Amino acid sequence: MRIIFGDRATFEVEDTFIDVNNIAISAAKEWIKENLRFVNGDSINYQVEIARVLQNSTDIFKRKDTILGANDTSAAVGYAPMTPTETLVLETERFLNSLDFKKRFPESGEDIKVMGLRENNKLNLTIADPLIDMFIESESHYFRKRKNCWKK
Repeated sequence: MRIIFGDRATFEVEDTFIDVNNIAISAAKEWIKENLRFVNGDSINYQVEIARVLQNSTDIFKRKDTILGANDTSAAVGYAPMTPTETLVLETERFLNSLDFKKRFPESGEDIKVMGLRENNKLNLTIADPLIDMFIESESHYFRKRKNCWKK
C-alpha cells in the first residue's frame, strides 16, 4: 500500500523550520492506527510530494491585525450549517464506523461510504460497507453475512 501526500505547505516561518514531511507521515500513521483495525501503518510506503508555498504567500502568518486578508492560499474553508440530509449522512457513517458497531460486526470494513439523496419528503441512503476478507469463508458466506448485518 502507498499513500502519496500532495499539495503545498509552509516549511519555514521566520527562522523556525517545520518538518512537514514528518508531520504528514506521523499524522497518517496515527490516524491509521486509530481508525483502520487491520492495517499496520508501519508497513505502508509513504511518498511525500508536498511542495513549498511561494514565499510571498506566507505573509498570512505575519499579520498582527485580527482581520485576515486574502491571498492565493486558503487559510480555512468551511460551510455551515449542514442540511438535515448532510447531518444524517454523517451520523450514519459515524455509527457504522463506531466501536460498538465494529464490536457487533467485526467483519465490517472501515472504508464505508454513505450517500444521501433527498427528493421532496423522500430520502434514499446508499451505503457501501465492504467486509473484511479474513472473516469471510466464501462468496455465499459473504452475502449471508452482508444480509444479516443489516437485519440486526
